[in-house]
Amino acid sequence: IPFLFVQAFATGFPILLLARFAFVGCHVMTVPARTLLLQQWAAPRQFAQINAVGLSQHSLMLALAVSTSAIIITELGSWRMAYMILGGVFILQTSVWLLIAKEDKAPVEGFQSRLEEQEGTPLHALSHYPQGWVIAVVMFFLSATWTSLVTFLPTFWLEQRGVPLILGGPLLGFLYYALIPTALLGGFLAKKIPNRKLLLGIPALFNALFGVGIILSGDPVVLMFLITGLGLAWVFTPAINVLPFEFPDISPREVAVISSLVVTFSALGFAAGPTLVGIVAQSTGSLETGLLTMCLLTASGVLAAGLYP
Repeated sequence: IPFLFVQAFATGFPILLLARFAFVGCHVMTVPARTLLLQQWAAPRQFAQINAVGLSQHSLMLALAVSTSAIIITELGSWRMAYMILGGVFILQTSVWLLIAKEDKAPVEGFQSRLEEQEGTPLHALSHYPQGWVIAVVMFFLSATWTSLVTFLPTFWLEQRGVPLILGGPLLGFLYYALIPTALLGGFLAKKIPNRKLLLGIPALFNALFGVGIILSGDPVVLMFLITGLGLAWVFTPAINVLPFEFPDISPREVAVISSLVVTFSALGFAAGPTLVGIVAQSTGSLETGLLTMCLLTASGVLAAGLYP
C-alpha cells in the first residue's frame, strides 16, 4: 500500500518506476503466504473454487479499471487522484482482512505444528517436481500475450484499423465481462478434466488462436467476440493454480515454492510480452508483426503442456 501512494506522489519518472517495481515485488512476495493460508483455511477440494471466486472478483475489478480509468482521470483532471482512490480501496480491504482472518479461528487444526515439523529446505521442490516448470512456462506465455495485447491494441486499432480510442477501452473490457461470471467454473473444470495436459493445453491454444484473430480483424463486432474468447481462456487458471497441491508427497512449504515459481514466471511474462513486441515492431517496422509474433509464440505453451506428466 505505501508504494501505491508513492506512485501517486512521485515527482519524476525514476521514482514512479521504482515505486511500481516495489509494489509488484511486494505482491509477488505474498504468494507463499497465500498458498499457506489456503491450506490453513480450506479443504483441498475447495482450493480450485476459492481461486475461481478470486479470479471472478479480480476480473470485475480489472473490467472496471480498464473501462473507466481514462474517464476517471479525465473527470478528476489528475492521474494521481486515481492512484489515491485505489490506495483507499486497498486500505479498506486490508482493514476488513485484519478483522476477519484471525489465525485462532482457522478451521484446519494443527496446520502450524505440521509446518514446524517439516525439515530441510522446501527449495528442493524445484528439482523434485519438474512439472512445476511446465506450469510456469504455460503461465508465462498466457501472461505475455495478455499484457502485450492490452498494452498495444488501442494504439494498433487507432493507427491500423481506424478504431477510435473512445471505442478501444470498452472493447478491451470484453476481456473481462464474460470472465467475471464464468471464472466461477474454475473449480468445476478442475474436477471434470482429469487429463491435466488438456487443462494446460486448451487455454494456451485459445490464447494463440484468439490473439491472432484479434490482430487480423478490424470489425468491432467481431473483435468483441474474439476478445471475449481470449478472456475465457483464463477460466482455466484457477484449476491450473491448484495443480501443485496435487503433486505426490508434496509438503505445504513446497507447494508455496512451486506456486511462487509459477507466479514469478507469470510476472516475467507480463513484463516480457510488451518488450518482445516492441523489439520485433522496431526491427520490422510493423506493430502488427510484433503482436502476431507474440501470439504465435504462445503456441509454445501448447507444446509445454504436452510434457506434463
